[in-house]
Amino acid sequence: MRPLCALFVDYENIYYSIVNHRKDLAANDTTLSIIEAVRTTLEAKHGLEIVLGRAYADFERIGNNAQGRLQILGIEPRFAVGTNHKGSADITLALDALEMLFTRTDILHFALVSGDRDYLPLLRRFKERAKGLWVIGFGSTTSGDLRESVGEERFLDAEQYLPPAPYVEERLATDQDPALVDEETVCLRLLMEARRRYDSAEIWLSPFVQKDMDTAFGHVDREGRLRLVNALKARGLLRIEQRPGVPHNYAVIVVNDPTLPPRESLPELDSAPEAPVPGVPARG
Repeated sequence: MRPLCALFVDYENIYYSIVNHRKDLAANDTTLSIIEAVRTTLEAKHGLEIVLGRAYADFERIGNNAQGRLQILGIEPRFAVGTNHKGSADITLALDALEMLFTRTDILHFALVSGDRDYLPLLRRFKERAKGLWVIGFGSTTSGDLRESVGEERFLDAEQYLPPAPYVEERLATDQDPALVDEETVCLRLLMEARRRYDSAEIWLSPFVQKDMDTAFGHVDREGRLRLVNALKARGLLRIEQRPGVPHNYAVIVVNDPTLPPRESLPELDSAPEAPVPGVPARG
């Protein structure tokens, strides 16, 4: 008999992430397809049996018959009143999940679809009860504390369930900081140089941020460097994917070749010695 699993979905968290970061997609359709794909992955790949599924949102705001379509997927929609500033989906979800923890002792695994750090105390309660935990969220925005809490092997990046972002030619807005645009261009050039240096279509995310970006961004901290990478991702110039590894999975950057600007349009970078990064293996 397969281990039983309960699936809790912060529908608003996923839905509004798509609204804010992938305007080329229909947010409601995409959220539903992610939920269906997550269920399939947990059951077919990880051998779990989803015996309970709930999704939380102010569905009146979302519309498009999301509740009816969730029921077709076998997921119970749970209405959570929202305001212009903050929804109550996370509170309602946490209360229901805790109730399930204490009343359904036969359920050994709990899966949370959200990247919100507010759920960290909830995950700690499940760990105290020795439950198997899974977190599903967008790798670029999911809280690092959530990922660390479950371990990379139990984190599923929702990016894998999205189609590649199309490249949209962007013009510099009058209120946009030109320095920021220049930094994104330099970051893209560093990625192209890393592709050639490592002779690989995939660039390890952590070594690139910690080591390769030192060439031009030695003055920028890790969070600032990640923001630049995510800005290029939002423009459809790259995607971030998870790869299996030992002892942990790792993230790679894949540059979308068909959308690359011409080489001559990118600035040349002054050569600079690479600073060694402790714990990062040499490549190439």
